[in-house]
Amino acid sequence: MPTPRDCARRTVEHLLIDALETRHGDERSALILLGEPGNGARTVATVRVPAEFPEAQVAASGRWRPNARIQCFARPEDVPAAPPPSGTCTVVATTSLNRLPAWLTTDELVRRQVLTVDVLSIAELHDVLVARLDAPVDLAAVRAIGHAAGFVPAVVTRLASAARDASLLVLLDGRWQLVGALTSLLCDVAIQNAVMALPHATTAARLALAEPIRPSRLTSHEREVAEEWLALGILRRRADDHRLEFRAPFVADALRALNPPARVAQAYRAALADEPSPNAVRWALRNGHHVDDATIDAILERTMQRHEWSAAVELNTLAIEVGERDGASATRRCTLYLQAARAWRFLPDADEAETALDEAAALLPEVGVEQASALRTRAATLRADLLHYQRNDLDGALAVLERARGEATDRRERGKLAAHRLLHLTYGGRLSDAAAEMEDDSGDLRFARRGLRARVTVARALSEAARGTPRRGLARVRRAGVNAMVLPSPEPWFKEELRGAYFVCAISSEGPARLVRLARHLEDTRHGGYHPDQLTYHVARAAWHLATGEVRLAHRIALAASGAVPENDPSGMEQALVALLAETSALLGEQNAAGEFVRRFPLIPPRSSAAVAGSSQARVAAARLALDLPRAASTTLDEAQAFVEDGHAGFAAETLHAAIRFGRRRAARALLALRDSLDGELHALRLAHAEALLAEDAVTLLDVADRFADAGLRLLAAEAATQAGAAPTAPAAIRRAAAARALRAMDELGLTAHPLLHRLPGMPNGETLTPREQQVSELIAAGLTNAEIAGRLHLSRRTVEGHIARLYRKTGQSRRAPARRGPAAPATS
Repeated sequence: MPTPRDCARRTVEHLLIDALETRHGDERSALILLGEPGNGARTVATVRVPAEFPEAQVAASGRWRPNARIQCFARPEDVPAAPPPSGTCTVVATTSLNRLPAWLTTDELVRRQVLTVDVLSIAELHDVLVARLDAPVDLAAVRAIGHAAGFVPAVVTRLASAARDASLLVLLDGRWQLVGALTSLLCDVAIQNAVMALPHATTAARLALAEPIRPSRLTSHEREVAEEWLALGILRRRADDHRLEFRAPFVADALRALNPPARVAQAYRAALADEPSPNAVRWALRNGHHVDDATIDAILERTMQRHEWSAAVELNTLAIEVGERDGASATRRCTLYLQAARAWRFLPDADEAETALDEAAALLPEVGVEQASALRTRAATLRADLLHYQRNDLDGALAVLERARGEATDRRERGKLAAHRLLHLTYGGRLSDAAAEMEDDSGDLRFARRGLRARVTVARALSEAARGTPRRGLARVRRAGVNAMVLPSPEPWFKEELRGAYFVCAISSEGPARLVRLARHLEDTRHGGYHPDQLTYHVARAAWHLATGEVRLAHRIALAASGAVPENDPSGMEQALVALLAETSALLGEQNAAGEFVRRFPLIPPRSSAAVAGSSQARVAAARLALDLPRAASTTLDEAQAFVEDGHAGFAAETLHAAIRFGRRRAARALLALRDSLDGELHALRLAHAEALLAEDAVTLLDVADRFADAGLRLLAAEAATQAGAAPTAPAAIRRAAAARALRAMDELGLTAHPLLHRLPGMPNGETLTPREQQVSELIAAGLTNAEIAGRLHLSRRTVEGHIARLYRKTGQSRRAPARRGPAAPATS
């Protein structure tokens, strides 16, 4: 039996299609979909495969269908005990490999592949909701529904439908948005009936009060129920401590709501006396029961580590009310207000965060000298974060930190303030100042906590990328990651910053082809260790797809994310988002939109976008050049020169290469002048591209295109190949090869409006596509089948086939690319 391949559901569907399209005539093959109930393995096997392959049939229990080349089974019990006829491909969904018949796991004549179908990735979650609701969905709503449902497809679809039916999820300005809390659905009759219909629901309701619970604390009957619910995929066993918890938090909330008050009180009193859970502590604070400060703080910290900001605000508010009622010390109340400020900042609500900070500041004179120093430092770092990332006042943030450092007498507090100042300088784009202060503040910095020093190390890696040495920065990030595995950092943002820096340095140094697992990791929802704030995550995801050439997908992601500003942008990445929208709009031929994004870009405060200023300026430069705006090339050179003067050769190289993509020779010469300041494979490719462009060497330009393609940079590969075909001395063979690549890019990447590709000399026929043919071409590029295109455009399938025939005649294509047969969006179960 081969090792199961761990995949997101959409990846599973594409792998299935590839495997089924490439199967050999008479061999027996098997595709085994392994996944917990609710993850959609059964839906993929019995719905998606038959929809994509008409020859596939869902077989009856225990019997083979005569003459069916692909036979699909919803359960392993349905698979016959005897092997199938030769030439048959068996597709089966199962929750355990041990449940499969012996021939399926041991027969050496069967070629088999095992794919693990997991919960929805973040990207798939959005696609599932859009498919379910048939319109774009606000990212805040996507996040709330996904977390409440535990990213389990079956729960996601049920919860979204219930929210829509209860008018909690409403269509506003063409986008589904939540207008109320999902918790109000807990009393919904449909939800109650669905939950109570489950076996042993009364016992499960008691289990929900105790989650996460140790199996050893269950009665024998409760253990039986737990095992049954584990098999059903309702419960899961946590990997770190083996406690049991519900996979979908909303299901647990619904079950808890069904318990009578007396049972709730009994369960939570018992929990408070033993191992207090967050729910027990909230209940106790609401009902006037004592909870010690250490327990509240531990649960608050765990809640904020998971970035559950609403829950943290609720718990903090309760703790503050109890503290004021019971006459808690000034130190205690100040601490709670500082915790509240942090939670409000990321909710995000800058005004409430500032109010909490002011309340804490008013209490500081009453705090004892020993505690006041640490609390004053903490307040200064929180206020600096608020000023920089919410108010765009970097100078104000630096002044607050410097003033606090001047007042601090404890060397650890001075070290903490020095570290935070370096972080603000780096993420604010003042990398030269950060490098200078790194030398001056080395004495104070060494007294900062190890986790905080690790964050500074990660920030220095970003500085390396800006200076043009991303490979050196990548080595620094990897060392920090290894150290964190040995001694995990308690710093709340270390994991996000580590992975963000790894993403920037890795993609700047190597390109995306060698980093496929990085993209999967960005979308992983199974583990609680990585919680990027909404906009930062979607900017990174859109940047990834733009780098791989999936311009239309990158544009769709960025456009959806733009609706989340400013409510879901606590770090300040709006400027980087607008730069992405400028380039993708320009490359897709949306000239008016692109021009508006170019105009808006310099008006947006940079905030954290300054840490990736090179890529943002490069994208806006590409948009200007694609739109052929006045002084586009000279403006690009001026921006690059400003980066060089600041010591940011890496940012300059990114910006100059945008002009090289559009054939600007002065930019090529300026880039070659930076050669000695650059390292990494991607910079080497940019330099090779500049040299080939200046030499007008068609052969070398085509070789550069091949190297871009090998690095996973398909858009840059198509553009370089186009330049090869347009070179004055290009032989006829290279012109034909370049035209073929441009056509392939226009088809596979949906770039029919790209200002360079469609002008290439020698393109077959040179006919312009009609608007309807353009629509069909774009839907093909998005992965829709003929039937799906027909449904989307309200046409007959025969009409769609006619449009496809004409557009392929015009573009010189003879058939549809197999890769375009993938499904448009995952089906819901």
